[in-house]
Amino acid sequence: SLPAPQRIAIQNVAQAPLMAQVAASGLIVSFALTASMVIMVSSFRVAVDHWLDEVLPAPLYLRSKSTPLPQELLAALTRPDAPFARVEPSAQASLTIDPQRPNVALLVREIERSHPEARLPFTGPVLAPPVGGIAVVWISEALHEIYRITPGQTLRLPLLGRAIEVFVGGVWRDYSRQFGAIAISRDDYQRLGGDFQPTDLALWPRPGQEAAAIAWLAPYTGQYGFEVADAAEIRRLSLSIFDKSFAVTYALEAAAMLIGLFGLAVTLAASVCLRERELATLGALGFSRRMLSRAVILEGALIAAVGLLIGLACGIAIGSILTQVINPQAFHWRMSLHIPWPALLVGAGATLAAAVLASHFAARQATRLPVAQVLASAQ
Repeated sequence: SLPAPQRIAIQNVAQAPLMAQVAASGLIVSFALTASMVIMVSSFRVAVDHWLDEVLPAPLYLRSKSTPLPQELLAALTRPDAPFARVEPSAQASLTIDPQRPNVALLVREIERSHPEARLPFTGPVLAPPVGGIAVVWISEALHEIYRITPGQTLRLPLLGRAIEVFVGGVWRDYSRQFGAIAISRDDYQRLGGDFQPTDLALWPRPGQEAAAIAWLAPYTGQYGFEVADAAEIRRLSLSIFDKSFAVTYALEAAAMLIGLFGLAVTLAASVCLRERELATLGALGFSRRMLSRAVILEGALIAAVGLLIGLACGIAIGSILTQVINPQAFHWRMSLHIPWPALLVGAGATLAAAVLASHFAARQATRLPVAQVLASAQ
């Protein structure tokens, strides 16, 4: 059989379910909020991390802040003494699809019409264009959600000062442009009469010549003010910006948990006051102060454990809704649900330990009850 303090704790919770519900409600709400936010942020971060793997295939990147890259640099990159095994230029412009909405980005890149998945992280099937030489574009997920454009659709886009008919070959994932982007191959863009003026370069240095490649670019970066960064640096910066953007959510989660723990401590203290005669009687029957204190602490731990379990289940459900429903509607981005079990379990364990410490407040009141005075006043 269970020791006396455990039996008393379980009996008190069973005989006063309303009081237990009141004590646990704060923890249920606060932990559900915390768990749902952790799940949403973790799902987004994991999705961005995987997305960066796909959109940063080159070891080195160069970007012009405003103007196209000079022909001097582009010509130098083609010389045999250039320390690069491969160079992929790209350009970016903007399009106005709907005057009532922000412009969308137009990305002109080195993309093979037959294998666009080599350069774009598609979310679904890639469709082959119809016969006839029509230009192919691939739209971002945000553009697909905002304008309801679907793969396989033929539409007219305001390109190069006129409306041009294009075929939508697929939808790709883009977490950097909230209002949408359109990608088109360099060959199609030039065939339509566009003047390809690259503003960005993806660079693959020759094996063992990474440092030499950066030194080779130094005169151009110093003269023109270009930005040069390796893929690892871009990843670190992107994830650092992401973490700083969501730092405020962690403060809100901590505040919510403190409120829940405070509610548990206050409710247990009120419960001790309401049961002072019962506790005094137990003291008169031989229960030591230590046993009474342990019973109150175990009662608080039991209520907290039940509240955390219910809060975890509610948090997973809310986190799923935030990730799969609210986030696509608000930001037009989709991602897979990722539940960070280690973080949630560590958080639940820390909260349970904090709840036990908060129960000490009520336990101290229970052990300070003057037994004789309470029993005398009850007669």
